[in-house]
Amino acid sequence: MPFYLTRDPVPSADMRNVFDNAQNLDLALNDITSSFWSDRLGRSRMSWFGLESAFTVKLSDFESRFSTQIAEQETTFDASQADKENRFQAFLDSSGYVFLGDYEDGPFQFSARNQYIRYNDQYYRLNATTDVGFTTTGTDATSFANDVAHFVLMDGDTLRQNLGSSEGTKLIVAPGNGGTLHDWINGQLRSLFYYLSPAKIASVIGGVATDITAELQTAMNDNRPVWLPAGQYYVTASIAAAANSSLIGPGPRLASIDNRSSSHLFIIGAGGYLRGWKPWRGFSITASGNNTADAYAFYYSDRQDANGAPVYTIAQVFSEIEINANGKLGGGWYLQECFRVVISNCGATGLSQPFRLVGSVVQTTIDNFVQNGDGAASMTGRSYTYGLTTEKKTYGNGSIFTPEGLTVVNTRFVKQDIGVRLEGGLYLVFDSVEADYSKYKGFWYDGGSQVSFDNCYVGVQSYRDGDFVGFDIPARAAGVAEAVNVRGCTVNMSENTHESASSYKSLGVRVGDSSVGQKGALIDGCTFRGDGYDAGIYVYRGSSVSINNNRFQYSGVNISVAECTNLVMIGNSGNGAGKYLLNSSSPVATWTLLNNTESFESVTNINPGGLVAKNAGYSSATLRRIERVSSPVNVSVAAGATYQHAAPATIPLAASVDVGGAIPVGLLFSAAPASTSLIRATFFNPTSTTITLSTTLYFDITHPN
Repeated sequence: MPFYLTRDPVPSADMRNVFDNAQNLDLALNDITSSFWSDRLGRSRMSWFGLESAFTVKLSDFESRFSTQIAEQETTFDASQADKENRFQAFLDSSGYVFLGDYEDGPFQFSARNQYIRYNDQYYRLNATTDVGFTTTGTDATSFANDVAHFVLMDGDTLRQNLGSSEGTKLIVAPGNGGTLHDWINGQLRSLFYYLSPAKIASVIGGVATDITAELQTAMNDNRPVWLPAGQYYVTASIAAAANSSLIGPGPRLASIDNRSSSHLFIIGAGGYLRGWKPWRGFSITASGNNTADAYAFYYSDRQDANGAPVYTIAQVFSEIEINANGKLGGGWYLQECFRVVISNCGATGLSQPFRLVGSVVQTTIDNFVQNGDGAASMTGRSYTYGLTTEKKTYGNGSIFTPEGLTVVNTRFVKQDIGVRLEGGLYLVFDSVEADYSKYKGFWYDGGSQVSFDNCYVGVQSYRDGDFVGFDIPARAAGVAEAVNVRGCTVNMSENTHESASSYKSLGVRVGDSSVGQKGALIDGCTFRGDGYDAGIYVYRGSSVSINNNRFQYSGVNISVAECTNLVMIGNSGNGAGKYLLNSSSPVATWTLLNNTESFESVTNINPGGLVAKNAGYSSATLRRIERVSSPVNVSVAAGATYQHAAPATIPLAASVDVGGAIPVGLLFSAAPASTSLIRATFFNPTSTTITLSTTLYFDITHPN
């Protein structure tokens, strides 16, 4: 449509101008062919399409100029970096080291201090005392031996050479007071690595079992404690320890020594009587040698002076050591001629005998040790495996010594034939010690004085091819009060499953084993549990024996006395089905039986005035003594007939007699003394038929007060 183009001044309300403005606005916004339009006053204006086109052109121009600028900057940066590198390299070339060549290609003149040569794969430059201008004098080893006085190894080579020398540890400062590593090593523990070659050190670090026989012996000869780094080691010969030497490792799971020799692993005893503890701890021991079944991990050597008297090794303490015998190492510690030895927090598997104490062994402590005897066999010359033994020793001067002052606590011997055997000793104390799964004996007193078993435990193997005794206390000194105490201990018996089990006895405690009465035994506060007992406490021959406050947790014979001249039984109790069998043929036997709860099945004491008893159901106020005798009989008693049977017995005429046995129903019977040596029993058959009497009659003789 046409425009009016009035050119009226702004503002204008003329409708013609409104009409022109409407058309102009439409052109400005919606026309996409023209970049400009003319307003009603005839002025040229840029359309929206023109604005967009101009913006696109400008944007394109800006992008082009930006890309060009970036490319120019990158080029400039790269050139700058290259220039810097070139200038830095030039700086290095002008101020760094300059290689002249190999010494053998000389002679060379040093015109600057940054020049260097090479000889035998080492780099050398002038030292501080040699002036620039020095010229090498030759090209071979002879001339270099002279020229080297003017050189110094370069940089790290010098340090490496110095650290690798025998003086290297003096260059390293140790933590603490600023001393050197050399001072620390020589003043404290010295590592076994100090003695090993680099190849062997690498072998140990690489987890390979390494032969340290010679090196460990050298370390022991230095007479000082040695640190055993983590690793697997073995020796092919015994290691002799000096007086002050010892071995300390990081723990039995980290460091192990395998004995591949044919003898003991460590032989201890050189150097004499030196005070101060020598620690051995923190490693394990194995054995893969073929001739070590009679050897020990730690063997104390036989040491006597010129007169045949013992010479002591003193003050070793062993801890955190585990011995895995694998059936090839016989023993743990063989102690002789030693004083103040402590073994604590150690263990073993498969040893025939963990501890053997021979002769003069003074003040020994064993604490928190456990041994499992799986796979162990008796050592040569010994009939059994043992947990611990003490033994006599005769010295060159004729004197006989036994161990003295032994304390064993919190220790467990498992699956040994015999847990503990004491052949002799003085002041021997066993507290909270277990002899578990023992085969023949738990604790065997075979000599000694002041021996105490306190709070100990005996467990039993089920399959036993011989007698079993939990605590065996024979007499070993006639007429002497041997002072053996069994207090607060437990025996846990089991039925013997051996095919000839009926031929073997099972006893909790046995006192005396010969015609000599054991004197001074005390069994107090013990517990007897399990099954299969022939007797909980059996006194074969005793004198001055005290059996007090014991508990019997099974049915059967609780206490059996075959002979005891002086017996005290007080406060023993059972489960209500226990029995006491007490006998003595001594005319001077004196017994005190008080407050015992079980049945007195048989009491024989031929000293009528020697028995004082006050117990439930058995009291000296009513019964002085009961004696049982037996006699076989096999007769037929006719209807209405009487049969009299005589049985020999030593009996007062005033005694009363009860008769018993498998007597048929229908017979009437009674018994009475016929003389002081004969009992007469009378049987009457009031029935109308014959009755056969075939049994073993027993007669309980109640002696008068």
